[in-house]
Formats: sequence, structure tokens, C-alpha cells
Amino acid sequence: MSNADDCRKWSTHWLSVAGILTFLIALVVTALVVTENSMLLTVDEWTNSTTNDWARNAEWPVDIASWIGVAAGVKMSVLYSVIAVIGFALARRYRWAILVAGAGLTGVTIVELLKISISRPRPPGAELYVSDLDKSFPSGHTTAGIYLYVCLAVILILVAKYHSWPVLRGIGVVLFAYGILIGVSRIVLGVHWLSDVVAGWLVGTATLLIALALTHPECELPGRATADLDDSEVLE
Repeated sequence: MSNADDCRKWSTHWLSVAGILTFLIALVVTALVVTENSMLLTVDEWTNSTTNDWARNAEWPVDIASWIGVAAGVKMSVLYSVIAVIGFALARRYRWAILVAGAGLTGVTIVELLKISISRPRPPGAELYVSDLDKSFPSGHTTAGIYLYVCLAVILILVAKYHSWPVLRGIGVVLFAYGILIGVSRIVLGVHWLSDVVAGWLVGTATLLIALALTHPECELPGRATADLDDSEVLE
């Protein structure tokens, strides 16, 4: 067995373990929300009140959060996903296409099932920005920030590392940060409780980790196929 195969099995193992553990933590948060845990509700209410007071007084945080909400909305995220999947497929980077499509479809399915089954009311004042007031948990925008934007950032960083392209790496890091900050923007805008966002981060991360473990996007890097061959195969 080649060193590359050993490395792949190692990464699959730890990515899968990390994904499963993250998903279990998400289940714990979900259970606390469903049972209306008093401590969780207190933290949610305090965070919402404190953030709203600060954001409304400053004004600009709300404007930025509102812009992020539109830019990273469901329709735009679906559009970005379709473009990425088609682009990767045309470039014959099928693992990347499957990664984006698989993580996206899985993430959306989990989020929508939780939203419908739990029907958690959004924070007071959320009606100013959204119409589905009984679908607060978990945050769909936050989850998409991980399984789509952070996912694309990982691919960019992999390519940048392979080709030693610092500019592309910088773009990847910015996209990574943006994917995480989408969740913060939902709290600032006042359309989600803190636990909605935390659950979104957890579900998105779990989905992405397991998708990475199954697809091995690093195998699509140019010349990787040759690098994965052991010495005897190369000599032949």
C-alpha cells in the first residue's frame, strides 16, 4: 500500500470521526431547544437583547447584516452551488462537483426537516426582515455558510497550496471567514437566536467534514493520480 493510500485512509478516519462528533453535539443543542432548556433560553434572550441594543444604536451593523442576508440568501446560494457544480464538472473535477452538490443537498435536507419538525418562533422583530416566522431553528443561512462557502474556500486553499498561489489562498481565507460570519450577521439582524446559529454552524460543519471524508477533493489536484501510484506501478 502506498503512502498516499495510508494518508487517505488516515484523513478519512479522522474527518469522519470529527463529523460524527460534531453532528452529535448538534443533536444535543437540538434536544436543549426542543425541551426549552431554561439556561439555553436565558442565554438566547440575553444575546438577542444585547446585540439588538448595540446594533440598532450603531445602525451600520444592521445594514451590513442585511446585505449579507441578501447576498447569502437561499436563491443566491443555490445559484452559486449550481454554477460551482457545473463549472467543476466541465473542468472534469468530478470530486469537487460531488463534494459541493452532496454537502449542499444533505445540509439543506437536514435543515428543512429540523425547521418543519421543530417550528421554533423567531426573535421579536424578525418580521421586519423575514416572513417565515416559525422556522427559526436552525439557521439555514448559517448552515449554507459552512457547507457552501467554507467548502469552496477549502477547494481554493487546496489549489493555492498545490500551485503556491498566495493570492488564491488569500481569497480562500476571506471566503472561509465570510462563510462563518454569515451566522454572526443573522444574530446582528435579529432574525435568529444564538442557539439557531450555533446549530447551523454544527450541522454545516458535520455535513462538510463527512462530505470531505467521502470525496477526497485533494485527489483532483493535477498530477495527484501519478503521485498516488506506488513505486512498482510507476516503474512499470
